[in-house]
Amino acid sequence: MGCLMGLSLNMLHIPVPTALATSFDMLSRASLPIALITVGAALQFSSLLKNRSVSALVGIVQFVLKPFLAGVCCYAFGLNGVTAATLILFLATPTAPSSYILSRQLGGDHEMMATLITQQTLFAFLSIPLTIWVVGLVIPLP
Repeated sequence: MGCLMGLSLNMLHIPVPTALATSFDMLSRASLPIALITVGAALQFSSLLKNRSVSALVGIVQFVLKPFLAGVCCYAFGLNGVTAATLILFLATPTAPSSYILSRQLGGDHEMMATLITQQTLFAFLSIPLTIWVVGLVIPLP
């Protein structure tokens, strides 16, 4: 509903009062840290070792398969340079913390989601620099 309201205000060119815009801006800046705090609060260290095969499969898809397929698509469609590098890098980032909130609200396995987000965020410290290095070797940047 919030998206529809914002889209309506934008399309109808209705100005948002400064006080309201400032309040929304402060709330939007707090949303990611709050999501990360909820993921951290839900994390159970025992679940880090549970379902290792699922975690490994999801990690391989997230950090290997998706960036590789993005690179293949970039080659097939003639994308190169910064555009291709940006697309590949976006697809090599960890799962968003908002997926934990969605899984909890929609009755999914929110504990597993918290585990996956934590594992992927920790693994991204290694995988993202490696992805940038590989992209820099393969795609000539200006």
